[in-house]
Order: sequence, then C-alpha cells, then structure tokens
Amino acid sequence: MSLLAICIAELEILKEQLIGLEDCDSNTRPKEEHTLRECVALHKMIIEYVDNLNIVLALPLFIQYTCGCFIICNAILQLTIMKGKTTIDTVTIITYTCVTFSQLAAYHWLGNEVMYKSNNVIEACYLSKWYTLDDKSQKCLLLLMERAKRPLLIKSYSIVYISLESLAVIVRWSYSLFALIKATYS
Repeated sequence: MSLLAICIAELEILKEQLIGLEDCDSNTRPKEEHTLRECVALHKMIIEYVDNLNIVLALPLFIQYTCGCFIICNAILQLTIMKGKTTIDTVTIITYTCVTFSQLAAYHWLGNEVMYKSNNVIEACYLSKWYTLDDKSQKCLLLLMERAKRPLLIKSYSIVYISLESLAVIVRWSYSLFALIKATYS
C-alpha cells in the first residue's frame, strides 16, 4: 500500500509545482523553464513508476481480488446457515469479514486516489500561469497536458482496474455467489 501512497504523493508534488509556475519575465524565465522541464521529467517518471507497479502488483492484486470475493461470500454464508453457534463464533466471523473488506477497501481507495490525482494534472497545468510563459514553454506544457489525458490506473492483469468501482463489483459478485450457494444449499 505504501507504494501506491508514494505515487499519490508524487502526483500531488507535480500538481503543486505546476500550479506554482510564476509570472515569467526576462529575469525568471530560465528558472521557470527549468521548473517546467523538471515537471515534465517528474510526470514521465510517475508514468514509468505506475507501469512498473502494475507489473509487480498484477498477481498479488488479482489473488487478493478473487480471494476477497470468496472470503466475503463464505463468511456471509456461514452467518446465515449458523445453527448452534456461539456468540464468539459469530463475532469472529464478522470481525474476519470486516478485516478482509477493510484490506480490500484500502487498496481500492488508494488505486482510486492514483486515478483521481492523475486527472488533476491537467487542471494543474491550466491553473498555472501558462499565459505568461514563452511559446516553447507553452508547447511543452500543452504536451504535458496531452500526456496527462490518459489517467494512471492501477491494474490487475489489465482485467480489473483497482478503484472504488471495482470494490463495488467485488461486493456484487460476493452477493451473487452467496445467493447462488444459498439457493443450492436450501
């Protein structure tokens, strides 16, 4: 999870640097051009970082995604068919389900934040004082905006994008699986 938090922090730094571009006159032009070059390099580094993160996390996220669905379904099924179970058993199952869901929710929330912060890069470019930059710097900023149009997404084998929407899908799948098993069991 800390790898995703690093990505979020880097995107926030990029946003603040872009917004912080100042009025460009003959005295500050070299400084602003250097800052803009750093922003472009940082954005390229963040894109490469997310690509590498997708390669490294593909299998673990896929396993966690599928296992989370089955664990939540199994726990709900156990709660509904419990006969003669004690309160401690019930509390244990509920706690385990909550912990599993919390772990899934944390990854999905961070994945959603990466997507959200990457979409803010375009807005940060526009909020900068781009109109005071020279033509070369404006074109550089425009290229950065074009590259930022493709949001950065944390993926699991390009099957599932890790976001809050996919967390809702896990809940729906878990319920569908639960309903199927419950209908079969009854």
